[in-house]
Amino acid sequence: MTKPASTTKKPRKQHTPEFRQEALKLAERIGVAAAARELNLYESQLYNWRSKQQNQLSSSEREQEMSAEIARLKRQLAERDEELAILQKAATYFAKRLKLSMSSSKNIRLSSISKPCAVYFRLPVAAGTSGISVVIR
Repeated sequence: MTKPASTTKKPRKQHTPEFRQEALKLAERIGVAAAARELNLYESQLYNWRSKQQNQLSSSEREQEMSAEIARLKRQLAERDEELAILQKAATYFAKRLKLSMSSSKNIRLSSISKPCAVYFRLPVAAGTSGISVVIR
């Protein structure tokens, strides 16, 4: 004979996160089977809780690793910005010196007409990087 199907379902028991933590600690101490018997739980519940807890820990570890990587990249970017600023200042300085030496060696005086004109210097750089253009007025 078949058993008549029940139309009402048993309500599921909701366990608090604190209870789950304590149950997992107990399972760690005395074993999953013993803890399940003592707490009137199924072993599978404890295994599921443990796997969910491990997944949460691993995701928080990933977040920590990513935040450390972001911090490292920000420091690296700040260093590159500082290096670029130094290079731009040096390029400006040397371009001005070059302009002065060119004008003094040829005894060329800049007239009021040529002063607004810009002199462009393109500094040689390694292949694959962008050069720095300096404008002197």
